[in-house]
Amino acid sequence: MSKYMLRLILFSLLLGGLPTVFIGIVSYYSASKDIIENARESKMQLLIQTQMGVEENLKSMEMSACNLLKSGEKHIKAPSRNPIHGHSATGWIFLWTFTHHKLQNKNSSEGYR
Repeated sequence: MSKYMLRLILFSLLLGGLPTVFIGIVSYYSASKDIIENARESKMQLLIQTQMGVEENLKSMEMSACNLLKSGEKHIKAPSRNPIHGHSATGWIFLWTFTHHKLQNKNSSEGYR
């Protein structure tokens, strides 16, 4: 093979292969960037859904505690002024929630330290 033919083949391979390799590298990086962005968005959506579920559970528990407190207030015996002497579970729940709310109100009026 002549020197001219070898140079022609080498030049044509370089001229045809270089743009193909360059386009492949650019498309790989752009596609990987899109895939990473989609993965981040799906993870954020999952985190938001989880957060909303936790908030809903907390609200449900708060409503249940309030309903339990309200039902406990109805069942406390009137002559017993101290819930400890009532020996009922609702008395204990009322005592705990009453002192808990009293402490919360005291702390909120003093402010956080």
